Amino acid sequence: MKFHILFLISVLAAGCAGEREFPAVKKLSEYKQTEFAATPQEKLISGKNTVYSVPLLLAWQEVKKESGGDVKIDESNPSLESLNSSTSWKNTLEKGEYQSSATVDSDGSIKAQAELSKALPLKQPLKDYGTELKFDGEAVKSFGLKYTDYDFFGSTRILYYKDDTEFIVKLIPEDPEHEILLYMPNKKYATMQHMLDAMAEKIEAGKTEFKQYEKRWKFGIEVEGDEILIPKINFNIETNYTNIEGSTLDIKGKKHMIEEAWQRTAFMLDELGAEVESEAEMETTTEEMPVVEEKPHPKKLRFDKPFFVVLKRNESHNPYFAMWVENTELMLKQ
Repeated sequence: MKFHILFLISVLAAGCAGEREFPAVKKLSEYKQTEFAATPQEKLISGKNTVYSVPLLLAWQEVKKESGGDVKIDESNPSLESLNSSTSWKNTLEKGEYQSSATVDSDGSIKAQAELSKALPLKQPLKDYGTELKFDGEAVKSFGLKYTDYDFFGSTRILYYKDDTEFIVKLIPEDPEHEILLYMPNKKYATMQHMLDAMAEKIEAGKTEFKQYEKRWKFGIEVEGDEILIPKINFNIETNYTNIEGSTLDIKGKKHMIEEAWQRTAFMLDELGAEVESEAEMETTTEEMPVVEEKPHPKKLRFDKPFFVVLKRNESHNPYFAMWVENTELMLKQ
C-alpha cells in the first residue's frame, strides 16, 4: 500500500505599501521564460528566469521529522536527491518569521506545508525613474537614485564594484536584521549556489578595498554622474513540481508516494522595497592596473542585463528568496 505525501507551500514576496497589490495568480505554464527551482543547487536553464524560495525545503524537513529521520529516497531522481540533501534551509529565518507543519492522516498519508510572509520596506524609499532603463534593449519600469538625488542616499550601499559590468548593491530595509542584495555578475554561473558563494567572496573583497582610502569612491554615490537603476518586478505564480511528484519514499519501512508538490510565490520589487509572502577562492592579481581605472569616475550601476536578487537575514549565507533575472518576462513595462 502506498501512502501519499502532499506538499502545500506558499511564499509571498511583496512591495511595501498597502495600496499596492500583487497581480492575479497565474500558473507557471503561462510563462515561457521562467522556471522555479526547488533548491539553490539546481542547474540554471539558459535564457530563463529562475525563482527560488525556501518553503519547499522547510516542508521537506517536516516530512523528515515525521519519519524520525528514517526516510529513504529514490536516488535516481536528481531533483529529489537535491531536495533531500540540500541544507540551504538552515538559518534562513527565525521562528515566527515562517510557519511549517506536517500531519499524518488516519490512512498514514502525510501532509506537509510551509509558508512565509516577509515585508521589507526600505529604510527610505528610492526614486521612480519611469522607463529610463532598458534591459537587453527593452524599456522597462525602473527605480533607483542618481548623484543629484541627495534625499535618497539612505537606502543603498555599494558592497562591491569592479566596473560597470560587475557590482553588488545592497538595499537597506527598515528591518535591520534583513537585507536585499542585487548582484550584477560579468559571467554565467551554473547554479544559484555558485552565485551565492561568489557574491559572498566579492563582498569580503569589497570590505578590504573599502579600508583603502584611494578606493573608497567605489562604495558610495559621491562622484558626479553616479547612478543606480533597477528594474521593477512584480509577479504571483503557482506551480507543481512534476519532477518529484509521483516519486516513492520509504518511511519507517512503509512506501509513500509524493502525490503533489505545489508552491505559490509572489514577489514585488520597486522603489518602496521588497516583501516575501509565500569552495571558491577569491581571485587576486598582482598585475598593475592602468592608473585611470583607480581614479574616481562615474559609476553606472544599471541592472540592464542578467542579475541576481537575494533576500536573506544579514548573518546568514542562505537566502529565503532568490531570483536569477535573465529576461523581462516578470518585469513591469509601459
